[in-house]
Amino acid sequence: MIGNFNAVRNPNERKGISQVGTSRKEIEEFNNFIEYMDLLEIPMAGRSFTCYKTNGTTKRKLDRALVSQDLLDLWPKSK
Repeated sequence: MIGNFNAVRNPNERKGISQVGTSRKEIEEFNNFIEYMDLLEIPMAGRSFTCYKTNGTTKRKLDRALVSQDLLDLWPKSK
């Protein structure tokens, strides 16, 4: 699965003047989903955030690549 999940996995993936909007419960639920589906996150290369407000006041990591171990076994160099 690749896309914008509109969720962060930890509080450090959200920076800006307003930290409101992501609760610990939301983070826990997203991480539980990833674990339940037995997915692994492919690390990003380059910048740490994928979503920036145009005035630079907010940045978040919302885009991710989540894959199964089976896919990594088929494409080991993708990690």
